[in-house]
Amino acid sequence: PQEGEVIVANNELSTFVQVIDGGLRVFYVEGALRVEQRFLRRVLAASPDIQVEFQWIDSSRRDRWPVDLGRQLKGDFNVFLIGDLDSGALRPEDLSTIRDRVQKGAGLGLLGGFHAFEAGGWGGSALGLLLPFEADRLARQPFDEPLRESLHLKGPLRMLPAPGFGGVSILRLGKTDADTRAAWESLPTLEGANALGRLTPSAKPLAVTGDGAPLLVGREYGAGRVLAFAADSTWRWAMQGAADQHRRFWRQLVLWLARQDDAEEDSLWVRLAQRRISPGTPLAFDAGLTRQDGASATDVVLEATVEPPTGPKRPVRVTRQADTFAGIIAECAEPGDWRLVVKARRPGDLAPRERAARFTVFRQDLELANPRANPLLMRQLAEATAGGVRLPEEIPAVFEEIAARPPAFETQEQWSFSPWDTWPMFLLLTVCMSMEWFLRKRWGLV
Repeated sequence: PQEGEVIVANNELSTFVQVIDGGLRVFYVEGALRVEQRFLRRVLAASPDIQVEFQWIDSSRRDRWPVDLGRQLKGDFNVFLIGDLDSGALRPEDLSTIRDRVQKGAGLGLLGGFHAFEAGGWGGSALGLLLPFEADRLARQPFDEPLRESLHLKGPLRMLPAPGFGGVSILRLGKTDADTRAAWESLPTLEGANALGRLTPSAKPLAVTGDGAPLLVGREYGAGRVLAFAADSTWRWAMQGAADQHRRFWRQLVLWLARQDDAEEDSLWVRLAQRRISPGTPLAFDAGLTRQDGASATDVVLEATVEPPTGPKRPVRVTRQADTFAGIIAECAEPGDWRLVVKARRPGDLAPRERAARFTVFRQDLELANPRANPLLMRQLAEATAGGVRLPEEIPAVFEEIAARPPAFETQEQWSFSPWDTWPMFLLLTVCMSMEWFLRKRWGLV
């Protein structure tokens, strides 16, 4: 506390941070705010164990190229994604940093677009050694010029697992190879793709078109992995009833790049609406069990209990909402650290999975929150009650004034008068009705 500080209760603020096991960070650089990037960011952000940092580089401001990404690249990223972006948009030293990260174990994914791959001059950049296709310096797509159709494959294109390497985890959409291939054959077609050209000897075509043109190519570089995905219209899958396959594909692609494609354990997660609440405030939470393919497990039974700072723990009711569960913790009146424990059990499990989340109920004393006197509020109270404001040195004069003032008593009475319930009004009404009857008789109206 500082010298002369009266309120010291607000000098300290406690909260909790939940660290998810196996989480990974993705740095996504994009040059066009297209539909594909919006769907891609949304589907990756839906995974609780994937954190995406997005960087848009406007191609209309090429006078400011190359853009400095040195500060962003200081982060510990597991996967780098480069979308529809020309290689001239980034500094050579930043590209060298990405190349060194990949050599040490990070993953690099290049996505299709009008200025992707050789159309963006990536073969001649610092990342040229990583690419799974041979460089072609004559294949550059200049800005503000007609599209070079030789650099692209016209749609519609059907994406299929490649013979020999199609069993990779990225393309797994079924329990068996036959189920996976049937799932890919049922997906909507793509609008088009980049022509990757001649592949390097170390490259492996993972997915091809119906004519055998490579769409998804992977390779190893040092301790890392590199993928080239030539398409940019997978959003059509999500828009035409295949949102689950779209989500699984992109999640499995990122996990493959991060070398986490061999994860076989389901993940139980708990998400609290708040980490700090006031006494008596209800706290909502969500929970669920995510399979290794990113889908939510539906054959799971969840139980939740809450543990107060003191006293016995008590059960919390959870209800199913689609593929997840939700609940509300009520009657959190005791200040201190609370703990929510969620247990999940699937058929065949020997022991339930368990995940805990902590939150705090902070002590709130409105009376002692501000121990200082509030002169403005006291003046307003005095003026509202026909009182007055006096200084401490004026107190003797106030007592003398009270002693010299004669006793006085003042009362207020309120009364109301209504002429409608008196006898003259009744008499007037009777006279009017009699006159009306007399006149109607006289004029022959009755």
